Amino acid sequence: MNEMQVFQSSDFGELGVLEIEGKPYFPATACAKMLGYGNARDAIKRHCKEEGVVKRDGVSQTTNQHGVTTCQTVEMKFINEGNLYRLIVHSKLPTAERFEKWVFDEVLPAIRKTGGYGRVDVTAIIMQTATAVCA
Repeated sequence: MNEMQVFQSSDFGELGVLEIEGKPYFPATACAKMLGYGNARDAIKRHCKEEGVVKRDGVSQTTNQHGVTTCQTVEMKFINEGNLYRLIVHSKLPTAERFEKWVFDEVLPAIRKTGGYGRVDVTAIIMQTATAVCA
């Protein structure tokens, strides 16, 4: 069963971490954007190893210039811990240093110590993550 753990940062917002077979998987696009990559898709393609990338259905919410909000089902990529490290070490931006500190000092220790916190329905968190990324 896939479970979602939610971590909150005043600098980066919400980060939903998906648990697959007891291991943490991070929303690839959201992490790349939090690390300051201008082109998240390219960063994931260049720095992440394929065997550490999984796809899950999620919901994307967008609002046009007229204030009309639409939702659609999208396939989201999640990356394993090793691929998250790869994105962190390849980013040269100051944002990456702060993100690294948050992940290394708060997120990962919490996962290891308690198995995480704030477990909720996966679909609800994917929708929230998609909404935050689209905002």
